[in-house]
Amino acid sequence: MVLTGFKTPHGVASLANIADNFSLFPNGGINFVMAFQMVFFAYLMIEFIGVTTSETKNPRQVLPKAVKEIPLRIAFFYGGALLAIMAIIPWRELASADSPFVTVFELAGIKWAAA
Repeated sequence: MVLTGFKTPHGVASLANIADNFSLFPNGGINFVMAFQMVFFAYLMIEFIGVTTSETKNPRQVLPKAVKEIPLRIAFFYGGALLAIMAIIPWRELASADSPFVTVFELAGIKWAAA
């Protein structure tokens, strides 16, 4: 969508949407800190990695590798998803959206994914 200059009701999808009117804590620092509970909840079941790797052929090699990759995967998938969504919908408009993921899929015309 960014590469094609896709037009949304909020403007054109662009990487500039991420930095326009940038403010580190636009709704206050306490709201930033309170948002972490949602992020932590999403990754709360991280112990499943230990359970899953214990069923592999060599858990002593697999578990340390899996644990070391967790921060990178969180940054890539969670951070990458946020950056992609904010490039399509300006970050100040995200609060008015029902769900950023649903909104992006609806804009892309993929109704079944939005459902």
